[in-house]
Amino acid sequence: MPFIGQLFFLLSPYAYTYNLQVFYSDLPIYFSISALLLIVLKWQKADFKSKKWRFLSLVLLFLICLFAQIIKPNFLIVALAAFITILAAWLAKKKMIKVITIPLITIILAILIAFPATKFLDNSINFKNNEQYELPITHWIYMGLNLKRDGSYSGRDTKSAVKRVNINAREKADIKGISRRLKKAGIFNLIKLWTSKVAILLNVSKYNHAYTGGYVSAPAWFQKGQAWWSATASLVLRLAFITIYSLALISLYRLFKVKEVNYLLLFSLLIAVGYVAFHTFLWEVEGRYGQAITPILFLLIANTFSKAAIAEKKKKRLEDPALYPGFSLTGWYLP
Repeated sequence: MPFIGQLFFLLSPYAYTYNLQVFYSDLPIYFSISALLLIVLKWQKADFKSKKWRFLSLVLLFLICLFAQIIKPNFLIVALAAFITILAAWLAKKKMIKVITIPLITIILAILIAFPATKFLDNSINFKNNEQYELPITHWIYMGLNLKRDGSYSGRDTKSAVKRVNINAREKADIKGISRRLKKAGIFNLIKLWTSKVAILLNVSKYNHAYTGGYVSAPAWFQKGQAWWSATASLVLRLAFITIYSLALISLYRLFKVKEVNYLLLFSLLIAVGYVAFHTFLWEVEGRYGQAITPILFLLIANTFSKAAIAEKKKKRLEDPALYPGFSLTGWYLP
């Protein structure tokens, strides 16, 4: 599985297009989620043997989550996932959660501290929002209900909002607009809208040329076949993600068949469900937002298809052939 993962990042256009060329918050969040999952995984496996390394890992985890929350407010979803994981384990009275309770609490504290920390940073550099162009939170909810745009960003909605006197007037207009769009849509159109938003989140067909505006300078041989290269890159990326989504669904199916709960995977799945639900039911949606759950998909696949997991399954098969009717070490048999 590590080899397949390396091939994906080395050979597909995923790492060389939008993620490399566009400096935005998506890639830092991608790395933040990857790093925090890795640290929690190492705590679960007890890889940090000394108190020094455990302490340093918690400091690093705290800083990662603090940074992520400051640059992306909806990272709060991770804190909610951590809280629900701790609560679920406590209600189930499972001792296994004790191993990762400390890093989960660290995540929650870091994200909560990010709110006053953001205000402190703004004040320290004398930062103030330009009220002429400032939009309220309700505006993204309003755009998320735009049926014509399938809940994605709407320039028309934004231009209309900016024309209003101030942020309070924009907020009042958005609240009225949200109510109006909900009534006009009806339950059938809302379900259709939510389905479209999930599809947009998981769609990578335009990811390799998103926000780049094409190449500023390219060799003549590339320019001649640029349309072909772009189409090929899009196809490769689609096939790669179809494979990833398929393996993730198989992993999820196998996970539900296991009686013992893996709390790291529960935490990870809660983050993924939280991100998808947030952009489906509440916020506006863009294809790049869905990439936040990609590290979670890799973790889920690695857990199911790792050598250790496969070896454990083979061991059980050999120890108790009755679990797999029709086959034994000596050949076929009738149970």
